Amino acid sequence: MNDQELSRSERAASLLMRTFAVVGLVAVLALIAWLAVQGIRYLPRAGDGLGAAVNAVTSVFRTAPEESLSIALTERTVQVGDVATFGFEYQGDAINPVYNFSYECVDGVSFTVMGSRGWTDLACETPFVSNDAEVQVIPSATEKRFNQVTLSLSSGELSDDTLFTVINMEARDETSALDELVAELNEADEVAQEDVSNVPSEVVEDVQESATPAPAPNTPAVTPLQPAPTVPVARDPADLAVNIVETGVLVEVAGENTFFPVSPIPSDKVAAVRFTVTNQGEQSSGTWTFRAELPIEGDEDYVYTAPAQNAMLPGTQVEFTLGFDQISEDDEGRIEVFIIPTQSTDRSANNSDAVKIEIKN
Repeated sequence: MNDQELSRSERAASLLMRTFAVVGLVAVLALIAWLAVQGIRYLPRAGDGLGAAVNAVTSVFRTAPEESLSIALTERTVQVGDVATFGFEYQGDAINPVYNFSYECVDGVSFTVMGSRGWTDLACETPFVSNDAEVQVIPSATEKRFNQVTLSLSSGELSDDTLFTVINMEARDETSALDELVAELNEADEVAQEDVSNVPSEVVEDVQESATPAPAPNTPAVTPLQPAPTVPVARDPADLAVNIVETGVLVEVAGENTFFPVSPIPSDKVAAVRFTVTNQGEQSSGTWTFRAELPIEGDEDYVYTAPAQNAMLPGTQVEFTLGFDQISEDDEGRIEVFIIPTQSTDRSANNSDAVKIEIKN
C-alpha cells in the first residue's frame, strides 16, 4: 500500500512538473513575442523613412502652347573647349522658320560658332541667323570657374531664353565663392526687410492712400476650337520622356531653397538634380510616378520613390528639383531617374536618364 501511494505521488509530481514546464515555455514564448512586437514598433517601416535623405522635391508644370519656341540643351554644363549643341524647337504652322541665336555678355566668356564657312567668333549679344534647327558652339572662359550665361533665341514674335554654365577647371575654386554669394544674398534680404520695417507708419499710410489700383489685364482673344474630324484618326499613345537637365546644390536664400549649378558637388552641401518629364505622345497619360536612385553615403542602393503624379496631356511638361543630403563621400556618384507609367499602352523607350556627378570632400 505504501508502495502504491508512493508511486501515485511520483506520477502526480511528474505530471505537475511537466505542467509547470509547459506553462513556463508558453510564458517564455509569449514574452519573446511581446518583445518582438515592441521592437518592431521602433524599427523603420517600409516607406516611412523613404524620403529620409530627400529633403526637398519641387515641381513646375508647363502647358502645351499652340505655337512655341524653345532652346533644347543636351547639356547645361560644358567645359571650355568642348563642343556644345543647342537645339531649336519650334511648334506651330510656320514653314522653315528663321532662328536668331545670341548670348549675353559675361566677363571673360566668348563663343565660337559653326557657320557655313566653318568656325567663327560670335560676339556677345550679336544674333547668329540660321535656318537650321540647331547650332554648335565652343565656349571659352578666362575669369571664373563657373560662368552662367543666358542664351537667347527668337523667331518672328516668339522668343525663349535659358541659362547655360561654362566651366573653366583651371580657374580658382568657387566653392567658397558660392558661400560668399549666398551670404551676400541673405544679407541683402535682411537689409531690405530692415529698410521696410524702419519706414514710419505715417508714410506707409500715405502711400497706401495715394496708391491707385493696377488696371485689369486685357481679356485674351479666344480662338474657336476646330470641329473634330468625322473620320477616326490613329493617335500614338502617351510617351513620358525624362531628361536630367543639370545637377548642383540647394542653398537656403531668403528663407527659400535656391538651386545653384555647381560641379563638383561639395559633400557638406545639399545636393540637387533638376529633371523634366514631358509627354511626347499624342494621348493623355495615366497616373504615373518616378523613382530616383541617389548616391547616398552608406547606402549604395538608396532609392526614392515619389508619390503618384497626375496624368499629363500631350505636350505638357513638369520640371522637378530634387534635393538630397547625406551625399556619398566617394569621389563620384551616379543619379538615375526612372519614369513608371501605370498604363501598359504608354510608351517606355525614353523613361530613364542617368548622370554621373563629381563629389568634393
